[in-house]
Amino acid sequence: MPRFRPLVALALAATTLSACGDDDPTGGDPVCEVSNVAITQAPQTITVGNLGTLQVQVTAMNCDPAPVVTWASSNTNFAVVSPSGVVTAIAAGNVTITASARGKSSNVPIQIVGNSGPIS
Repeated sequence: MPRFRPLVALALAATTLSACGDDDPTGGDPVCEVSNVAITQAPQTITVGNLGTLQVQVTAMNCDPAPVVTWASSNTNFAVVSPSGVVTAIAAGNVTITASARGKSSNVPIQIVGNSGPIS
């Protein structure tokens, strides 16, 4: 009979672990899950020296507070984007602005134009 005690203990441990669920390994609240990030408003063009404001919609479950959105520019020589989604046009060219939250992202192309119009 002593030979079976380690197996019984192992079986009890496995049963206890599987009953805990997989939402949160700490046993607390469910984990925040982002299912979609969408840039809902963005200018198609911005003139050098001007600003453009982007808006984003994040679809998420069990997130309190709301997930943090990070912004990025594909080329900071042409445009930079602030943590709140405001694009500053620096030089004429084409950029892609990306909004990301918890592994999901959305992007939008923006053409930065000079004061005399688009570049060719």
